[in-house]
Amino acid sequence: MRAPTELAGKRETCPSCKGIATVPQDALPDPRCLHCGGAMEMTTSRSTGCMGSLAGLLMFVTGLLVTLAGLLFSPYAVIVGLLLCLVGAVIGGRKSKVWRCCDCRIVVPRG
Repeated sequence: MRAPTELAGKRETCPSCKGIATVPQDALPDPRCLHCGGAMEMTTSRSTGCMGSLAGLLMFVTGLLVTLAGLLFSPYAVIVGLLLCLVGAVIGGRKSKVWRCCDCRIVVPRG
């Protein structure tokens, strides 16, 4: 790891942080895999897996059907159907940020 004096001259100001000094990403050391020592890459991974995607899809389709039936029968069913669609989309599209080793493909959550 670099000494703080080396990083002090390389600080820049992040425009979205309103003047807070940040260390640029290229100044930080690259993470290494603890298992094999290989380079790690930033990526995203589905945190729900196949069953979560299927449950989200089924909930979304059920929400669509309830919404369409609600147009004929009850305005409350439209609201319930739209909420089911929203929850189904959130469940089915959930992802988590992870580090993945380029050599051994081990996945570690970014924390």
